Amino acid sequence: MSDKSRVWFSHSEGTINEIYFPYLDKPNIRDFQFLVLDKSGKFNNPKDMDSDVQYLNTVKEFGSDTIPLSLAYRITNYDTSASGQSRKRYELTMDVLSDPVEDSLLIGMKYNPLLPEAKGFRIFALLNPYMNNSGKGDSGKFVYYQNHLMFLAWENGIYCAMDINRPISQYSCGFCGVNDGWTDLRDHGNLTHNFTHASFLGNESHCFIGSFLPVISALNPFLRCRE
Repeated sequence: MSDKSRVWFSHSEGTINEIYFPYLDKPNIRDFQFLVLDKSGKFNNPKDMDSDVQYLNTVKEFGSDTIPLSLAYRITNYDTSASGQSRKRYELTMDVLSDPVEDSLLIGMKYNPLLPEAKGFRIFALLNPYMNNSGKGDSGKFVYYQNHLMFLAWENGIYCAMDINRPISQYSCGFCGVNDGWTDLRDHGNLTHNFTHASFLGNESHCFIGSFLPVISALNPFLRCRE
């Protein structure tokens, strides 16, 4: 947070909830999350997983508890096997903070397989635009900027740009409950659509970008919102 950044965000249950821009009463993203698919094509809802949240920037004053100095968080989700065993298969960590000098939200993600079987799991990123505080009227498309694939969503002059600084092997955008990424993965265990744009048709639109991500240990620019 700074006087130069106009992006705010909230989080709960292991996911990033609404992202606000340019004011606190203007959510433009409903939620963002990573989905990890096992070898059978099934995934656990991050909201149903165990999670842990820590502040990234704190100070401990005399006679008081640790005090956060900024809205920067480390969110870690822990998965257990579908058979109900207590052994964790993997953990997925997100470092989340607002860019101090630009209207952007930065997310660094690290995937850590804890069991051998988890090394072959696939990671997908799901973004649900809610532009201009409205689930209807959104449009989105994938574009190349400086030879780099990005996703844009917009409505009434409010724009969001999503950028992943790792190669993207699969991607698609669609409409909620019809051909969005969550529905596609739930029904088919894979991303079967590859739509490059979704124009406003009176429905709420989801953006879904998937890729086989390597382990990421540094904080990387991931999502940007602009007017």
